[in-house]
Amino acid sequence: MASSVVSLKKCRHYCPERIREVLEAHFSLLGGLDRFVSRGDTVLLKPNFIVPRPGHTAVVTDGAVIVELAKMLTDRGARPFVADSPAWSDTLECVRVLGIAEDLKKIGAEVKSLGKPRPCRIADTTVGISSVALDADKIINLPKLKAHQQLGATIAVKNMFGCVSGKAKAMWNFRKGGDINEFCDLLIGIYKLLAPVVTIIDAVIAMEGAGPINGSARKLGWTIASSD
Repeated sequence: MASSVVSLKKCRHYCPERIREVLEAHFSLLGGLDRFVSRGDTVLLKPNFIVPRPGHTAVVTDGAVIVELAKMLTDRGARPFVADSPAWSDTLECVRVLGIAEDLKKIGAEVKSLGKPRPCRIADTTVGISSVALDADKIINLPKLKAHQQLGATIAVKNMFGCVSGKAKAMWNFRKGGDINEFCDLLIGIYKLLAPVVTIIDAVIAMEGAGPINGSARKLGWTIASSD
């Protein structure tokens, strides 16, 4: 099995110019953005939007990471869109509270909900995975580095669980959460099915303590990127 390639870059703040510089450096280290995305591709940018919160917090992927990546993709002729299935509220409200709705509109990056579930066989069970995610040409995973009371941490693999449509996530947390091995098998199965081409982890401000919502913010000043 081929090993993942991982790059780490210092990033002490969410200044758009610095975020753009760091993203370009990550893709350069990973072999170039064109290695992962082609002109004309529809690209799902999958942030962590568990609940509407403003930027520069430890709860959601910061808006600067989303917007600057969307600009990079648009500049290369791809068609990025931003989508998630938040546990509370919806994607449009998360984008509005984050303060990036107008920026995404100017870029032409649509905001969608990860709805329209399609039954998929994963880990010996059938799970409704959003057809919006399944039908994207490529997925770029944009998790937040956070503590998680059930799993210890929620990073790349757990973020793709957001592609389970709507309130079904709560049901699977309840049904599988009592057995950590079963729950992890489900999460890994979803990640493998969706197979994001790149993961970029926002750890400029991370979360510790009672995550994934009520933990405390801690400034780490890092971004991490990986490709399988």
